[in-house]
Amino acid sequence: MAHPAAGDSEYVELYNANTSAIDLSGWQIDDAPGGAHPYTLPGGTSIPARGHLLVTRTFGLNNGGDTVRL
Repeated sequence: MAHPAAGDSEYVELYNANTSAIDLSGWQIDDAPGGAHPYTLPGGTSIPARGHLLVTRTFGLNNGGDTVRL
């Protein structure tokens, strides 16, 4: 969500299509190269099998369109 309603935070939703959990501890979420500072996921962050992870914060995404990379 690059352009949330006033007062709401940006967010990125990740989906794990695998049949086992994925540990994302230390992975980073960032926009396109040269964009905002990457956000490092804290230790213990995982996505359960066929589950979702919602990361809510200000990423600095462009409101007209941007790239998100993990």
